[in-house]
Amino acid sequence: MVPLLANDGFEEVTIALSPDERWLAYASNESGRFEVYLVPYPDVRGGRWQVSVAGGRSPRWARSGRELFFRDLADGVVAVPVGAGSTPDLGERRLLFRLGGMSLVGSSGDPMQPQFEVGPDDRRFLFERRLGGDDQAANTAVLVQHWRSELRERMKAAR
Repeated sequence: MVPLLANDGFEEVTIALSPDERWLAYASNESGRFEVYLVPYPDVRGGRWQVSVAGGRSPRWARSGRELFFRDLADGVVAVPVGAGSTPDLGERRLLFRLGGMSLVGSSGDPMQPQFEVGPDDRRFLFERRLGGDDQAANTAVLVQHWRSELRERMKAAR
């Protein structure tokens, strides 16, 4: 076994390998708060790119490999286009939606908890939600459908 990202003094968590197996996305607290980074794979020392700018965690790849999703620190899900090449061509970050105070399992600050998964069609997200109080922890799945059309409608309304 060879440590890929072992960096003494910092946590590097929730690693996600791109579908084409060329990039590793992960969250690290080396800046003083968790941010999302990309490194090439398997040569993880071949460069590093910061994906999030105001905090990030739980990176997840679109099945297409053309987008990276992550949670920001204000309960939002952010998408970043990732272009192919010898270096990642990171597009403009855009907030897809906010979770609106939904209490997720692991949302108490545990960076090890992935918190969501991307559906096979890249159009849905699956979240594990905590129901009840801490003494009555029960979990259920939450499915967000048609988020792109909802995002378009919210953007129109904001104009």
